[in-house]
Amino acid sequence: MQVKTCHACLRTDAEKSYDPVFGARPPKRFLQRHLETKLARALIAGEVTEDSAVKFSVKDDALVMK
Repeated sequence: MQVKTCHACLRTDAEKSYDPVFGARPPKRFLQRHLETKLARALIAGEVTEDSAVKFSVKDDALVMK
C-alpha cells in the first residue's frame, strides 16, 4: 500500500498537536488517531486493498482520505 500526504496535512498536524513540553509525542498521537485509524477502518471495511494508493488531504480543517 502506498500512502501519501499533502503539505497541508503536515501543517495541520503541527498546528493541532505541537507542544514544546511533550516533544514529538502529541504529533505522533495525532497521526495515529486521525490517519492510522481511518486507514485501518478502510482496510477492515474492504474500501482499500494492499495494492491501493491512498492520499490524505485536508478538508474543513480535518484529515480526509481519498
